[in-house]
Amino acid sequence: MTLAFQHKLVALSAIVALLLAGPAMAQREVQAGKRPYVHAIGGIAFPQQAGDFTRGRVVEYSPDARDVSVAYRPTSFPSPAELTIYVYPALNASCEQEFVETDRYLSQRDGFTGNASGETHPPMPGFEGVEQHFADYRVAAGAMGFDHPELNSTLWIACMPDDVRVKLRLSYEREDAKAARELPAILFALLDFSGLRKSA
Repeated sequence: MTLAFQHKLVALSAIVALLLAGPAMAQREVQAGKRPYVHAIGGIAFPQQAGDFTRGRVVEYSPDARDVSVAYRPTSFPSPAELTIYVYPALNASCEQEFVETDRYLSQRDGFTGNASGETHPPMPGFEGVEQHFADYRVAAGAMGFDHPELNSTLWIACMPDDVRVKLRLSYEREDAKAARELPAILFALLDFSGLRKSA
């Protein structure tokens, strides 16, 4: 990994963390080591290595570990990219309303353009028949005070039975958009979310 690549990766990670920041809440970073991290809802296992994807930060936002985010990075992708998966109990809003509020928050961020996409987005593997919402954004070079090229940022939310949400945030360099848009489906095909259809 070159120094320039590392520098971009640090900037991208910082941007993703800022974009995902919401109201102040307790956070605990979990040191899962080489073990799979198993989510309290549905028993979803997030391995340290899933195909070409290496697990990064695991953060618990609730004492019962039911509100969790897990980050992954594609090891061999030519430029920095980060995928963060959230699994959490639904907020006090409908699925569509929650998506609209998240979209509004992102659309108001410095350097962001674009909002809920009108284009058709294929269901993620394992989420066929589930209500899903998708949006794509362009992030101007140098936005939010970090040294980075022009980026794309993707938001996807799936609304599972028993008021459980699965959310994905993907950020990557815009010049690699065509290849990067395939990353979520590749990663999700390597993970087993079937427990969410059975019990929350």
